[in-house]
Amino acid sequence: MLRTIAVTGGIGSGKSLVCRFLEERGFPVYDSDGRTKSLYVRDMELTGRIREKMAHFVPEAEGMADGFLLADGKLDLKRLSSIVFRNAEARLLLESIVHPAVLQDFMAWKDSPETAGRASHGAVVIESAIILEKPLFRDVIDTAVLVTAPAEVRLGRSAARDGVPPESIRKRMEAQGELSSEANGKIGFIIVNDGTPDDLRRKVDQFIDSNYRK
Repeated sequence: MLRTIAVTGGIGSGKSLVCRFLEERGFPVYDSDGRTKSLYVRDMELTGRIREKMAHFVPEAEGMADGFLLADGKLDLKRLSSIVFRNAEARLLLESIVHPAVLQDFMAWKDSPETAGRASHGAVVIESAIILEKPLFRDVIDTAVLVTAPAEVRLGRSAARDGVPPESIRKRMEAQGELSSEANGKIGFIIVNDGTPDDLRRKVDQFIDSNYRK
């Protein structure tokens, strides 16, 4: 059975680049954010539950068919994100709807012949900033790699990448908070991304060679 490595870290830490390097070395990567957005588009049952359960958090608005649905029939993900970022009750409710669907999608992806055929080291990677704090996912993780960097470095990277004011990024960083003791217990390797991309690649290679050398 394929093992599962969670790659996690805060905003601007560089976890996506770490995942790119891991994929180049033969570790299939499940991008949680990207796959979740895909589920919003292709899983009509999921979007129906979101519309039903989340509608009362936002009134009908001009240009929208209902609370979180755009006129073209797609979920308004920007509005959905803005609501759950400010409202803890809304965030928890959305997670209770979406996370089981993501876990089911991940397990189907992991068990597929296509993924198994690409897993050169007997392991797959799931990339997620929040996975270690979600009990639903803990039993499917064998180990976790925490990618970190100094706060100001992360702030600068994220502001440049997203084209938004640094203060907006700072608020998001503060909202993420610290990892719990249960989450820390899953971390098997820490990568400090405070140098160049080549420096980061060498650290990823060190992780692979230390744990998955053939």
